[in-house]
Amino acid sequence: MNQPKVGGPRVNQNPGVIQADQAGAAKPAAKGRPALQPELRPITKADILAAGGGEVKDKKVRVRFAPSPTGHLHIGGARTALMNYLFAKKMGGEFVLRIEDTDQMRSKPEYTQAILDGLSWLGMDWDGQPIYQSERSDLYKGKVQELIDKGLAYKDPKGSGAVFFKMPDEGVLSVNDRVKGRVDINVADADGNSDYVIQRSDGSPTFLLANVIDDGEQGITHILRGDDHLGNAARQIPLFRAMGYEVPEFYHMPLIHGDPTKDPETGEIKAGGKLSKRHGATSVIDYQQLGYDPQVFMNHLARMGMTYDTEATVDIQDLAKRFDPLSMSKSPSTLGMERLDSRMLHFIARAPTDVLVQELKGRIGDEKALKAHIEDPGTEKRPGFYERTGVTPAEAREVAAKVDDATLTALAEGSKARAPNFGYMLDALFALRAEPVYSNAEAKVYANAGLKQAMGKLLTQLEKIPAGEWSSAKLDETLEAFNAANKLKYKEYGESLRWMLTGVKDGFPLHHLMGVVGRDETLKRLGDITQG
Repeated sequence: MNQPKVGGPRVNQNPGVIQADQAGAAKPAAKGRPALQPELRPITKADILAAGGGEVKDKKVRVRFAPSPTGHLHIGGARTALMNYLFAKKMGGEFVLRIEDTDQMRSKPEYTQAILDGLSWLGMDWDGQPIYQSERSDLYKGKVQELIDKGLAYKDPKGSGAVFFKMPDEGVLSVNDRVKGRVDINVADADGNSDYVIQRSDGSPTFLLANVIDDGEQGITHILRGDDHLGNAARQIPLFRAMGYEVPEFYHMPLIHGDPTKDPETGEIKAGGKLSKRHGATSVIDYQQLGYDPQVFMNHLARMGMTYDTEATVDIQDLAKRFDPLSMSKSPSTLGMERLDSRMLHFIARAPTDVLVQELKGRIGDEKALKAHIEDPGTEKRPGFYERTGVTPAEAREVAAKVDDATLTALAEGSKARAPNFGYMLDALFALRAEPVYSNAEAKVYANAGLKQAMGKLLTQLEKIPAGEWSSAKLDETLEAFNAANKLKYKEYGESLRWMLTGVKDGFPLHHLMGVVGRDETLKRLGDITQG
């Protein structure tokens, strides 16, 4: 067959490119090539569960997560990884990891490690060793040369050294997407009706080329990714076929949007739009540092744009069994911070106290985690540590150095039904143990003569509790006895006692509050006010 001349009239000679008129009807293929069938056929649940369909029928499912290490693991990327992982486990297939680090300027080892750590934190493990695109340049260059030799790609006639892949001149490219359904894209709308670069002038591969080669070489059968790649699929299908690879099944999932916001002036509800930093935390590491449980967060991610037969928080293996790829929504899902906090509240409320204590000890004992928490500068949506607590990092470190199991037990028990994450619990610990700031105006209300006298009597009873017995349970018992002996009710002095101990009238139940503040500080603060 004659090869097309570079710069001459372009002919549609890509193997596997659907040659169609604008109505999508198949036209005869170029002379010497077999007629090719469109991608499309009806999609049924049986197809999915059998891992069949199209060119990957009867093959073992193999999916991949292919992040670029140019930043921390984004929520959207984590969700994509999770969908692939659940799909693979549901089908008894494999989940492979590929690091697309061809952007040498922006790719960094620390981001690669952050991605690996983020996946592990969420409970995902991958099959085999990760593949690094930066180590496969010879493979890509060889494939490009093959395309050039076949007349399916050409070097830039302007002499830049870049290599272009030939796209069909006209017609409709069809993508049989399992989420969107049949998607027809006019060639004129695909990348500006032009051939596209597959190898840069420096010899490095572009995303589209390396992506297709690796999917083909790794035997990827299904591709689950964001619908911002839908246009790429139309350009990649001809490239898959040009290189003799089977075309995987595509699932293009709607992107995650930020939560709707309410205009403070008009009251108008505005859609959140594509998720960005203006919506708050956007990376997995942010949620780790904020103190969300990985299993809770993983369950929240899994339900973005998906439905399951249970709302309970379950482990990742259970979730995989319940995973139904046909339940993917066609509409964007929202970040859903209220839903996440509600799920986390439920988790903390039901968790055994000793489990919560161990989690808190781990966070306080981990220097990296502690530093991230107490030096948190905050964001546009979230105040920083000092703004939240009024405590400096130095004061927080002093508290952390002295905290014991009894204090953490009181903190855990007092946090149940009120803490949306472990970060909230740590904030409470540091704020309650720090020196309180009192308002003179509030002192007239919460430290009047009558209340000072009553709390002075309570102080006498509290002083009788030995240091080794200072606990939420013992304090609860002491308060009950104090109420009975003095014919008092909690509501008559509760706000006053909290204010004397912390400078604010609201907060933890009294026995847990004193457990967190600790014996020495409780006696000192009450003594300073009642005897001052």
